[in-house]
Amino acid sequence: MKTKTSALFVIALYILSAMPLAFAVDPTSTVSSVATTGVAVVPATTIQNTTNELTAIQTNTIKNIVSTSKNIENECIRLATQKFPNADIEKIKNACKRNIESDHDIDRTNVKPVSNAALSTLNNFKNLNQEKKQAILDMDSEKRAKLGNLNDWQLRRLTDMDKDKLQKIAALDENTIKGISVLSNAEAQKIVNENPKKIKEQVLTKVKEKQELTNNDFKRRVLAGEKLVQLEKKYQHAKEKYNQAKEKYMDKKQTLLKLQTRLKECSGNETAECEQLRAEVHAHAQDYLINAADTAIGVLEKLRSSIESSEDIDNETAAEMIEKIDAKIQELEDLKTKIEAAETKDELKALAEELKSALEETKNHIKYNAERVKVARVGLIVERSEHLEARLEAVLAKMEEQNIEVSDIDTKVAVFSDRIAAAREKYEMARDLLDGAKDADAPGSVVREANKYMQEAQNELKEAHKVLVSILKEIKNNGGNISEGADVNDAINEIDTSEAVEEEEETDDDSSENETDEGASDDGTENNTNEGNETETGESQDDETTDNTNSTDDNSTDDSDSNENADNPTNTNTTV
Repeated sequence: MKTKTSALFVIALYILSAMPLAFAVDPTSTVSSVATTGVAVVPATTIQNTTNELTAIQTNTIKNIVSTSKNIENECIRLATQKFPNADIEKIKNACKRNIESDHDIDRTNVKPVSNAALSTLNNFKNLNQEKKQAILDMDSEKRAKLGNLNDWQLRRLTDMDKDKLQKIAALDENTIKGISVLSNAEAQKIVNENPKKIKEQVLTKVKEKQELTNNDFKRRVLAGEKLVQLEKKYQHAKEKYNQAKEKYMDKKQTLLKLQTRLKECSGNETAECEQLRAEVHAHAQDYLINAADTAIGVLEKLRSSIESSEDIDNETAAEMIEKIDAKIQELEDLKTKIEAAETKDELKALAEELKSALEETKNHIKYNAERVKVARVGLIVERSEHLEARLEAVLAKMEEQNIEVSDIDTKVAVFSDRIAAAREKYEMARDLLDGAKDADAPGSVVREANKYMQEAQNELKEAHKVLVSILKEIKNNGGNISEGADVNDAINEIDTSEAVEEEEETDDDSSENETDEGASDDGTENNTNEGNETETGESQDDETTDNTNSTDDNSTDDSDSNENADNPTNTNTTV
């Protein structure tokens, strides 16, 4: 049953807007003309006078209804008859009854005077539910007007905020309000807790990043197709070189072990044969150490090629990573030169220890940078998923316009958003750990902890993908279409980010992409959470779902190789 206050508000709305057009008649017209056509021919001056009169008495009328009405319908009829004495009484009765019983009333806990300007904006919020409409109607006209300029899906997203946060948002300038509306729910909830100046700075910065990502098809940098082909060839060459170095390294190791076994028999023996064997062991030890360095260089070159061809990493970060990799390669090349020049057993032993230390550092460096590549990739997945979150909201707004029930889908979208928010949280924890470990002496433990967070982020993305499959299926079954959310990109690019504050950060803090095919953990095992391009029921997803959490990166770093093969050459304890 409708509440008394609900009906009273409808009466006010009815009296202020519907009745002047429905019942105000010129004295020369007849009642029958109104009854027959439903619309009287009313001179403009009569309508304007009536409207002005209603504007003047509006507040007193509503207050009078609230304080004195005992029979809502009779009070509506009395007031309408009093204000429009020439209207047909049966039409007045029917109109009052329809408005009181209609479903478009708004549940209000207290009735406040509503201005004509406020009433004129109600159409902008027609697709919102009663609770969300109520939150907007409780605002002043200036705030309400700013919200009224948003798209349905943008307004829908903002009104998911609690009333206090919505009031705070509505007090901002229109450009910032639009910016907040295109952020993920988790981002918006976090940012809105700041002061207004900080909100504007953070919103514009994040929107600028989103504009760059959407314009680049969610890539941190765009590499020309021809260059990607060249880089792929370079990677394959580095991989072959590494495989050859590894194979040679293992052969040299086995040969050296056999020679060392024979050399034990020469203990204390200075025969020519033993001296020749010692010289042979020395030469093989040099080859063994050089090949150990070559194997590590091979892994570094593979990693460098992967970084060069990765579109998940911005140019500045890629350049910084490649510079450090090149420095490591040069360090190992210098050690190779020293090893080749070593003439005595003691020199070779000292260089073996130096190489062992350098290889241990190299192993940590490889793991650290391989993890950074993986974090960048997962960050892009999160960004693209958050973009999909906005597109889903746009689709649901379109469906609501068409009177399609979306409450069940809405619930699933909320779960999807929560999963993506959790993935972002874990991704940011991993990213921050790695950023803080750049100059650490022993980052191994930090890398392991970051890897743990990445596993958790990947698990959240995997669960989000399962929910997404269900959402897309339900949208399709209810007659919706994911392509209806394509205007989200336009809405993002319409926001002016010229005042955005540039953040001075070395790495890709807000990286993101669309794949759950991740690299390896520290022990070299695969952590592949890729769901493939088919749903769990075997049905192919819509083409538009390429924005989901489920694509594969052909240029992904071969982390398992990086970890496994960085370990092998570090064992230089073979007697030399």
